[in-house]
This record gives sequence, C-alpha cells and structure tokens, in this order.
Amino acid sequence: MTGKEPHADATPSRAHGQNRADDGSAAPRGARTKLLDTFERFHWLHARLGLAGNVAFFVGSVLFLWGSTQVVGTWLFIVGSFGMLLGSIGDKAAHLRGDA
Repeated sequence: MTGKEPHADATPSRAHGQNRADDGSAAPRGARTKLLDTFERFHWLHARLGLAGNVAFFVGSVLFLWGSTQVVGTWLFIVGSFGMLLGSIGDKAAHLRGDA
C-alpha cells in the first residue's frame, strides 16, 4: 500500500449508493440529502432572511424607545427575531450538507 489506497473497511461514499445516514440510523439518506441540498442551493435566501431580521430587530429597538411607537417596535422585535432564527437554521443546514 502506498497510503493513497482506501482501506478495505472504508465507508462507501454517497456516490456509491449509500442509502442510510452515517450515524447508523434507519432514516433514508435520500430525504435528508434532498432537504440539505435545498438549504444549500438557496443559501442566499437564508442569508437575506437573517439580514432582514437584523435590520428589523435594530429598527424595532429604536422604535421601542418612544411610547407612541412601542407597539410597532415590539412587532419588529418579534418579526426580526424570527427572521434571524430562520437565517441561522438555514445557515446551519447548509453547513451540515457540507460536513455530511
């Protein structure tokens, strides 16, 4: 062996039709891979959701300072927090696809 050949006990890659998740669970790899592929393909969407969430959160913070705009500020807090959450989930899913 020159050190470049794969070991006999090496785990086969996805390209060779592996149908189960790497963790040994019974969950089919196809469904998991399809979902992660979708998150990776639309990385721009979760990046923009996160950015929009950050902007809404900041504007909500400023509007929350005055009594007349507290209701709008509160809703921008909520919407902004949700946007940041979706952006983070999408980002993590895209990274999982790269690590899988």
